[in-house]
Amino acid sequence: MLNIPHIDFISIFKTQSERSVSLQRIPNPVSDPNIFLRVFRDVYDILRDYIEFGLDDISCAMITRNNVTSQGAIGEEALRRSTRKDRSRDPIYNQSKMYAELFRTLGWIQSTPTSKLTYTFSLLGEHIATAYNPNSLMRECLLGIAYPNEVLGVQSKQTVRVIGGILLTLYKLGHLSRDEMIAGPMSITDDTNAEDFSDMISKLERCRSYPGELDEWINSIAAKRKISRSPTMENYTRFPIAVFPWAGWGIKRSRGIIHITHAGKGMAHRLGHAIDFRLA
Repeated sequence: MLNIPHIDFISIFKTQSERSVSLQRIPNPVSDPNIFLRVFRDVYDILRDYIEFGLDDISCAMITRNNVTSQGAIGEEALRRSTRKDRSRDPIYNQSKMYAELFRTLGWIQSTPTSKLTYTFSLLGEHIATAYNPNSLMRECLLGIAYPNEVLGVQSKQTVRVIGGILLTLYKLGHLSRDEMIAGPMSITDDTNAEDFSDMISKLERCRSYPGELDEWINSIAAKRKISRSPTMENYTRFPIAVFPWAGWGIKRSRGIIHITHAGKGMAHRLGHAIDFRLA
């Protein structure tokens, strides 16, 4: 682990508050990674022969396998109850959109040249869908999530590897709360910058002694992003929080705090010593 030099904590707080104007958005179609993985494999099983497919096709595939409900109904009745003329108010359509966004983020589907909302399965997606046990490959996909991302069309103001950054932060601090996750690794400007990363760790350590500073930090991010702390910012953490116990990298204990495991330490050590290839 790196030695952290003496730092002016007050200056860090001001600097980080000024720079932390972004919070990486992670869609949350479902908080159970096993269900998420099963839904993708079901969607692939039904749509694999399609030359291309859209959100309504994903919705129909989920309905066919009873992977979605609406207003207390399943199957075709759920689709009927969910359907709206205004698609932005259609629950199943919006859930399919979140699934598709996360499938794309993990590299399992890709948009066609004609439309961002028309997709094909990638070779990686085929491997995930057909592997006897896809869990190890999914773990690698999680660590590979990075922004900015031209494939997704996301020109982020941050340079951040969300799950990998959270894991490295967890390795340094031993445990991490939801609010620390929001303020720290999900909002850091550039996690490839060793000084920025060290400053973030030091600020989080200070916030543990002065809890009011963490609230102030998060409220500052919320104000600059013009989004609500609850539920919007909290929703962005649900999938990241869920994958750490699923992957075996963390244990969720009291008050939703994730504690790193031996396996998590090993993966963080591997990640910290690997060559970090990104598009830039």
